[in-house]
Amino acid sequence: FFNQHAVLRDYLNLKIAILTNDNKLFAKAAKRALIFLAQSTPEGVYPYTAVRGQKATFYNHEVMNDYTHLLEILRAQDYDLYNFELAGRSYKKNAEFCAIISKLCRHLAN
Repeated sequence: FFNQHAVLRDYLNLKIAILTNDNKLFAKAAKRALIFLAQSTPEGVYPYTAVRGQKATFYNHEVMNDYTHLLEILRAQDYDLYNFELAGRSYKKNAEFCAIISKLCRHLAN
């Protein structure tokens, strides 16, 4: 499974690929964005971050933040994955799950 550091690396690789006109690096990083989406569950959970114990919510937010930046770079290059669905998995479902967990954590903290 890809973790937050892998997503961050791919985000940076996309930026480098665009600046250097490296189509091979761009394709590799874009493909890995789809692989990362495929690794989530249809409910929106990233299994690698979900098993992080008490820090699972923190890591889920971090990976979603980096993934959002990665998708913004792709969208600027006319590859919109925000509305892309892959075997019942989508960025939207993952973001909704993240929001639900955040709301639950805030509720439990009060």
